[in-house]
Amino acid sequence: MTIRSDGKGRGARGRWLGALVVCALAAPFGWAAQGEHLVISEVGYDTANEGAGASSEFVEIFNPTDHAIDLSNYYLSDDPRSYALVSDFNYSTTGNLVLLPTNSDFIHRFPDGLTIPSGGVVVVCADAQTFLDEFFGGSLTAFHAQQGYPQLVQCNRNGLASVPRMRPAATNNSQTSNPLDGLSLTNSGEVVILFHWDQSSDLVQDVDVVAWGSALSQSPPLNVDKDTDFGGGVDGPDPDANASMYQPDAGAPASYAAPRVRQGNSIVRLRLIESQEVTSGGNGITGHDESSEDWSVFGDEAASPGTTTLGVPELHVLATQLDFGRVAVGGEASVELAIENTGLRDLVVRGW
Repeated sequence: MTIRSDGKGRGARGRWLGALVVCALAAPFGWAAQGEHLVISEVGYDTANEGAGASSEFVEIFNPTDHAIDLSNYYLSDDPRSYALVSDFNYSTTGNLVLLPTNSDFIHRFPDGLTIPSGGVVVVCADAQTFLDEFFGGSLTAFHAQQGYPQLVQCNRNGLASVPRMRPAATNNSQTSNPLDGLSLTNSGEVVILFHWDQSSDLVQDVDVVAWGSALSQSPPLNVDKDTDFGGGVDGPDPDANASMYQPDAGAPASYAAPRVRQGNSIVRLRLIESQEVTSGGNGITGHDESSEDWSVFGDEAASPGTTTLGVPELHVLATQLDFGRVAVGGEASVELAIENTGLRDLVVRGW
């Protein structure tokens, strides 16, 4: 029996034994590539160590694809407007990051040559030592000892020499208005954007977006809305002098925001399926509209930077119909089971 990645396999009859056990089964066959692009798998924005403040906050990235990905041209930002102009920052002699609304907003570029393997995890933190003190007893070795050997990157320019640093988004010297070592995430509501720019095109490509708390309900909302913000297009360093236009960003209603988590917990992506996301005609690296996902299905979970259960398919077995008609006379009862595949690839179940 084949269980589709977007549906359910049905059809199992069982003999009535006086009790029915309904369970959830975790697939025992390990990790399998199931995604098309990198995803933000966890955001720790309200850390338990108040003394550390923003210094121990982090964003975790997971690679669900079947190949390693070079992060040299990938970026991370919490500003849903200015990130779309990264090409202009690097092209115009007057372009700079003064467009960032506050000094706590950031646009960071990943280290040159950093690669995330298939099934791998990269954690971006503000300051490596403070992060390690809170979650790993101060030990970088303990962080790396987790399954899959996760990688750690920090934003602090003066942090641990053994931990790679994020780079400025702009190649010119005009980024002084934005703290290069910042990773300050607003507890009440914020948006984080993982995006890609190839260093030559007019436009950036969204890779993944996560919004939480009041981000989508405040005025104005922290929606990704590039076609409205830049209706005249963006002209970056490509050979022509013509502006390129972003596709319409559908955005997400306030009800789609991820939950406001308890202090010490994280927003955790529980499934690789990007709920409600528009899959064509968008500004995403695979053509999706990354601004349209429903993040309300994310979990409020204990922080676990460096590890994820994403990519391990789960089969949820649920009883949907019971027929007790013949049990009274000592016969059989039938049961219909619905088996839900939460992964992105079809699974074949044999022996039914």
